[in-house]
Amino acid sequence: MIFDSHVHSIISFDSEMGFDEAIKAAHKKGLGITFTEHVDFQEGFVFDFNEYPHSYRHLRSDSVLLGVEVGLAPAFLEQNKKLGDYDFVIGSVHSVDGIDFYHDFPEDVHGFICRYLNYACEMVEDCFFDSFGHIDYIARYNPMTPDKYNPDSAGLFKFENFPNEFDRLLKIIAEKGIAIEINTSYFDKINSFPIYKRFAQLGGRYCTLGSDSHTTDTIGKFIPEAKKIADEAGLEVVYFKDRKKF
Repeated sequence: MIFDSHVHSIISFDSEMGFDEAIKAAHKKGLGITFTEHVDFQEGFVFDFNEYPHSYRHLRSDSVLLGVEVGLAPAFLEQNKKLGDYDFVIGSVHSVDGIDFYHDFPEDVHGFICRYLNYACEMVEDCFFDSFGHIDYIARYNPMTPDKYNPDSAGLFKFENFPNEFDRLLKIIAEKGIAIEINTSYFDKINSFPIYKRFAQLGGRYCTLGSDSHTTDTIGKFIPEAKKIADEAGLEVVYFKDRKKF
């Protein structure tokens, strides 16, 4: 079974989607679903993550799993390592040196992307998670535009513009045996295929697929296309249950 392994329910601060409607939407598309609720100490987005997997354990099945998306920050590494009993943990970078991509973006976009890639290397070195989330997240945003998406910054976020930085990050992910996420939320706007292909060339083997959905209409969106990208890049699509790859 193919899983949409990145979905946010009402438990996350930025979603109002109920569990039942999300599960129904995924199953209608023939997909399994993994809920990955936000745990981000730096941004203050934290719920009772130790109680959550027990309170909602009745939802778990072969096609419904419970996970978290952890905002990676060095000051909160130890707290992050103490997460509860989850099927899957995504490690994601949402901010660098206290700069939140969604709310702030320096004028030196090139320099900031370079710093992001180096910062991500630091976060992956001491990993405790299963998949590195949305590597192209930084390419989505720039407050110069009303809807936050900026095609200029997305166009700059290419492997050929930062080959050394990408190689360093992708090598670490590969050597750690971590999966890389193919995130489909901006799949039609950002071409990250060369990054995934390079990951495989550097020894990376696994990827997870995730829509990053916060509403039912985007659950499973572009997941079949992402599976094709994974196949073309030479990556094995996996999902995690009890922190083990399947």
